[in-house]
Formats: sequence, structure tokens, C-alpha cells
Amino acid sequence: EQQERERQFRRARQKSMGSDFDATASNDSVDGSSERNALEGRRFESLYSCVARGCRYMSFHKTEGKWMGDATFVDSNFHQPVGGSHVCSSKIGFHAKQACWSEQQLITSANGVSTKQVFWYHPQANGLLWVSSDEPFLR
Repeated sequence: EQQERERQFRRARQKSMGSDFDATASNDSVDGSSERNALEGRRFESLYSCVARGCRYMSFHKTEGKWMGDATFVDSNFHQPVGGSHVCSSKIGFHAKQACWSEQQLITSANGVSTKQVFWYHPQANGLLWVSSDEPFLR
């Protein structure tokens, strides 16, 4: 009877948390071994991954959309050059024909001067991207 109450409690807890966590946790077994194995540890898996050109990405595609915020620039010695604050507006999207992502950045300085840059992110291997740009000094 105690085992049955524990089993019901675990099921109720899983339902209340909206967990799909492990299918074996909800399986009935005579000795309860499948439940013990499922509940002993935890295994996190990404529920939302993306495959582009046969390569799997777990997080980059989640940055798609429009972003805006303060921008800070540093030189190669990680010192911030004098020049005031900047604002960066960024738009990231996927291009099906080229099977790659692009990022368009519009950076505006405190004096109102804006510069636009485009970066292309090409799938190379699982989790790895090759970055190209329209900027000659970044090629």
C-alpha cells in the first residue's frame, strides 16, 4: 500500500510540474525498478534543436529575431576606446536558400553616426559555424 501511494505521489508531482521527463517513470512494473532508475538521477535534453545542412544546433537558432541594447567596444588589449556610448540594433534570421543565418547590425554612436554590418553564419559541423562578413577588415 505504501509503494502504491508513493507511485501515485510521483505521478501527481510529474503532472503538476508538466514534466515529460522520462517515459519509464510512468511505466508500471512489478518491483518498481523502472521508477527507481528514472527517478534516481536527472537527464536534461534540449527540447528544441535545429538541423541546418545536416548539422545540429542547440542554441544559436534561439537568437533569431530583433535585439537592441547598449554596445561596448574593446580593442585587442581589452581596453575600451574613448568615444562614448553606442546603441546596437541587431536582427538575426535564417535564409533557407543559402541554408545559413545572417545578422544585420546597426550601431549608432552618441554623436548620431550609424554604421551597418552584416555577418553570415554558415553551418560547418554540429554546434560550429563559420562566420563571414561584408566588412573587408573582418574577412
